Amino acid sequence: MDYAALLKKRDQYQKSLSSIPEYTLQTYERAFEVEYTQNSTAIEGNTLTLIETKVLLEDGISAGGKKLRESRAEEGSRYEVWQIRYEA
Repeated sequence: MDYAALLKKRDQYQKSLSSIPEYTLQTYERAFEVEYTQNSTAIEGNTLTLIETKVLLEDGISAGGKKLRESRAEEGSRYEVWQIRYEA
């Protein structure tokens, strides 16, 4: 795919965003953040499940029986996602 085709797809995507309710977009972004965080830390050996990651990131409650290092890695990875998304 060439650059012009990518730009066209990007423009189509941006136009379609206005038809999606704001709540739906926010829900999608939160779900992406949780899944991306869990997947990226799992690659590094973290044993937190997707549900444990969701509870940690959204409610601030860490899973019982898990190492503090794992919880901190999840929170650090979430911050990295935020940096990429909002500071780029």
